[in-house]
Amino acid sequence: MKRASLWGECDAILAATSYPKSEVTKLIPKEIGLSEQTLTPEGEHPIVFMFNTQKIHIFFSFFTMRYYEMIPLVPYVHFKNNPTVNYQMSPILYVNSFLIVLGGQLMWHINKVLGKFKVPLPISDFPKVKHYSEKVFRKHIEAIEMNAEADGDTGVISDFPNAEKLSELWHTNAIVNNDTTFWTAQYQVTDKEVQPAKVAIDLKDIDGLPSEKMEIPSIKNTILGGLRLKFDWKLWWPKKYNATYSAPKEEIVSEEVLVD
Repeated sequence: MKRASLWGECDAILAATSYPKSEVTKLIPKEIGLSEQTLTPEGEHPIVFMFNTQKIHIFFSFFTMRYYEMIPLVPYVHFKNNPTVNYQMSPILYVNSFLIVLGGQLMWHINKVLGKFKVPLPISDFPKVKHYSEKVFRKHIEAIEMNAEADGDTGVISDFPNAEKLSELWHTNAIVNNDTTFWTAQYQVTDKEVQPAKVAIDLKDIDGLPSEKMEIPSIKNTILGGLRLKFDWKLWWPKKYNATYSAPKEEIVSEEVLVD
């Protein structure tokens, strides 16, 4: 296997929850479908909010960049013209680096947008101070606010069965896309440290998602929960994918009714 083109270390607060499928489909292109999974009741689908502190290397170890990133991650998705292969997808990525936005859009075909982050304390302090907060703005509009409180000590992922089960969501390859083209990329994660956390999210202005306040319990008590996760990751150069899909007749009829 060729060496990864992009790799890094990430320290993050993750908060997994579920939404009605009708809401989740608003986040993804029509060529993408939601795969079957067992983490949510029928009619719902998981979303993972990721508040990342990234340190990345691009092509060479000495080329290093650090930045903040916020992602609403949609796992268990597939191309409708090939439903047997599952991926994860990040419909939008907020980052606080113009160079990362530019590179993400031009080279990696990822929908990164420039945001402003307010982070009172670094996430590296979380195991000691037991709390972490973050606000994310885009064009001076507050998009989301997060507050996390530790619910136990740091361990490895095998110490927390719910976290180990949840990790299936981010241990898959990725779909990336711009307005007109789809790409897939091999994505590899190595989980290093886990700390359960209760996470409060005030979702204020993210396209495709309703504004709401959420109290997400610790991963100690539920699979769809909150945690701090420190992990290494690798991303290989994306490959173009032909997502051409002809909707069945019943889907076309349904869409016409909705338009009317």
